[in-house]
Amino acid sequence: MAKKKSRKQSARPQQQPQGFNFGRFYRHNKNQIHKGLIYAIAVVVGISVLYGGYHLVVNWGATLTKDEYVTLARNAMYQGEYDKAVLNYHKALNADPDDKMIQREHFLARSRDNMSRGSSVELFHAAAQQLLTEFPNSLIAKVNVAQALELRGDVAGMQAQAVAARTQAMATSDTTALLAADLVLATYYRTEEMQDSAFFIGNEALDAAEALNDTFHIALVRAGLGFAAIRLDSLSFARDVFEDLLGYNGEAAASFHDVANTGLADYYHRSRMNDSARVILHRLDHVINSDAADGTAAYALHILGRVLRDSGQLDSAVTRLSQSLATWQGLRSVVDVIDNLNDLAATYRLQQDHFNARKYFMAAGNLAKTFEYPAKDKYTADMNLVFLKGLKSEDYVRAGEEGKTLADNFARR
Repeated sequence: MAKKKSRKQSARPQQQPQGFNFGRFYRHNKNQIHKGLIYAIAVVVGISVLYGGYHLVVNWGATLTKDEYVTLARNAMYQGEYDKAVLNYHKALNADPDDKMIQREHFLARSRDNMSRGSSVELFHAAAQQLLTEFPNSLIAKVNVAQALELRGDVAGMQAQAVAARTQAMATSDTTALLAADLVLATYYRTEEMQDSAFFIGNEALDAAEALNDTFHIALVRAGLGFAAIRLDSLSFARDVFEDLLGYNGEAAASFHDVANTGLADYYHRSRMNDSARVILHRLDHVINSDAADGTAAYALHILGRVLRDSGQLDSAVTRLSQSLATWQGLRSVVDVIDNLNDLAATYRLQQDHFNARKYFMAAGNLAKTFEYPAKDKYTADMNLVFLKGLKSEDYVRAGEEGKTLADNFARR
């Protein structure tokens, strides 16, 4: 057994494991992370962006300038503290009520704060786009447009805006903005399975978080490294990361512990230690049996479904995999939806249910082609011949059509 690493969360791995890249960055769910209902990819994926612990202390009775209030507000926006951003923009407007840019940024902050309370992403996107249109050089606008496009599933759009934001943040030495842009880019590269780029950006994000002494984002990015290691079969590295994360006692600690246990469950399952995986999953009963629709719940259900399938409990496996699929679809996590569809297809095939096996296999294949998933070439005619042998020709065709419809419905969301 490898010697356990130090539990110091800011410690960077001294050696990159062989073949390791920063691919599986589960960063879908930072909104749920901040609420104590996270996944973690990091994903990825929730879905919201950039929460955490950048806190500035102002002396009681101190009066700040307009620009100082704006700086506080922007940093709060980058870090996901939207109520603080609204308050500081309000104070800046008290100092200069006619400043058009502050007015627009204040509106953006209110829109983002409202979205965290249940408002639509479209209103947030519109506010961010309006700010960018009126002030094309606004860094806060570029970051927020990138985040809004990520939430809407616009992969190409979010990448372009995040690159622009990252370039400007580096030119202006704005570390908080750089962290925000990097986390969007990490999601993009993970989605596109561009592992080398994702690993590079992930380490850049880790540098930024460490420079800010932001323990929340340090833990978040390191969790992403752990899930990337899982994706690339660097299992001992992943185990060490998740065991370290169990020692994290900062902001949203309980939720990070759920993330760590989810990662450990995946580690044990991939290591063919299903009994140990079940023990870890039992720690996540409160997540699995909750109504949470975040990445932690989706991932835990997904791993549980795989463990049940590999243990021969096929009906229960279908139930759990169907639950995780519905959650991944709601989070618009394309990579995870495709993986989940394949797991369902494999489970139905073990049940000799060739109709549903082909249906879900075809859904995965169509999504892989629609979203240019790098592994799309594995969906070959040879595999479909397996299903053809177990189905009447009309059922074979109908299963394929239903699979395509399932994929099309997801793609149109």
